[in-house]
Amino acid sequence: MVLEIESTSEEKVREGVKFLDLNWDDAIFEDQKVVHQKYYGVNLDEVTDYRFDN
Repeated sequence: MVLEIESTSEEKVREGVKFLDLNWDDAIFEDQKVVHQKYYGVNLDEVTDYRFDN
């Protein structure tokens, strides 16, 4: 499972991790291009329209 947490600062991300009862030491810090390719098989360099259907 991949869960992306974004915020305005590392401190806020750490607060979110704690709130969700996750382990900071399990975090992986990678560029979104790498994450999309590695976990979803999506090459963002080839994507011209990226949508999430409801």
